Amino acid sequence: MRDQAAVEMERRDEWRKTLDREIQLNTMQIDQMKRAADQGLGFGLAAQLNQFIARRGWEIGYAATGHVINRWNSLREWVEDYPDNGGLHTTLNKVLPYVIQVEVKANEVQRQAIKALLGELEPVDRLAIRPEALKIAEVLGDDEIIDLIHDETKREHGGDRKSDQACNATRLKTRLDPRTDQGGRQQLRAYAADPERCKRYGKDHKLCQEAWVKVEHGEMTVNEGRIYCGLQKPEPPRMFYATKDVAKLADKMLAVLPADTIRSLITHLQEKLHDL
Repeated sequence: MRDQAAVEMERRDEWRKTLDREIQLNTMQIDQMKRAADQGLGFGLAAQLNQFIARRGWEIGYAATGHVINRWNSLREWVEDYPDNGGLHTTLNKVLPYVIQVEVKANEVQRQAIKALLGELEPVDRLAIRPEALKIAEVLGDDEIIDLIHDETKREHGGDRKSDQACNATRLKTRLDPRTDQGGRQQLRAYAADPERCKRYGKDHKLCQEAWVKVEHGEMTVNEGRIYCGLQKPEPPRMFYATKDVAKLADKMLAVLPADTIRSLITHLQEKLHDL
């Protein structure tokens, strides 16, 4: 008897064959990029991403399992979405190096991809990739790319693609619990993007922007970034209370202190006891 997963995969492949040719090709390209990302194949991923971004593939659609066609409102939403939905499940800052790899002279597809990527991003997302983008603009000597890097508005693109009854709205629009890693990142990005929000809730917008960039560059965790700009209170130090039950006291100490610290503490206690 065949495995149920294999049966579902076969049904999905048969369904994909009935779809519009453009969606079929786009789905194949996304699957190829996901495999390249999993295997760490930088060159193959770079070539595919350049083509995908230049033609705004996130708007075309991805035929996912369950006879659902996923489309995304932005490049960022596609990059961050889960693989089962057709996303790369990563961040723009990690994708950027694949797009901007230029030795001496970029080809026209890559040049278009860089401009499409920068033009698609919100100002807060450009902020996180600005240093790398400025380097590539210098190599290319393209004034339009420099203008895009510093643009404080998001460019609108006219003409929506035709709707599809099977089209599934992205789940990334949902407000997530800030106590989770993804929700905390979403909250931090919202404050970094909106000075009025910061003013309303008494937060320093510049600190929020600095924290966002540091988190995107991997210099801070999401929690560290939120603490840095005041969106989260520092975690209180773990404490234990003295008790006459020495066994319980030992257990509490072991729970909150590293072994080397406990050994050092024992040495100091012995020295103090010797002086009594």
